[in-house]
Amino acid sequence: MKKKHKGKQTINGVLWSFKIVSELGLSVTVPLVGGAFLGSYLDRNLNTSPKLTLSFILIGLFLGLYSMYKIVKDSI
Repeated sequence: MKKKHKGKQTINGVLWSFKIVSELGLSVTVPLVGGAFLGSYLDRNLNTSPKLTLSFILIGLFLGLYSMYKIVKDSI
């Protein structure tokens, strides 16, 4: 009888977990940072103080949370 190697299964599980965690982190971070930069740029050019920066940060947050929800839903 052949014995199954548990080490390979453990490595695959760790890599899968790392993939999910990094996807979750990027799915929240990228829209947030993008919204902050875009809002800041528009605020400077349109003289609208922090209004657009805050608006785009909130939009980025909602987009990131929605993306995170979809990733978790698809991985289960």
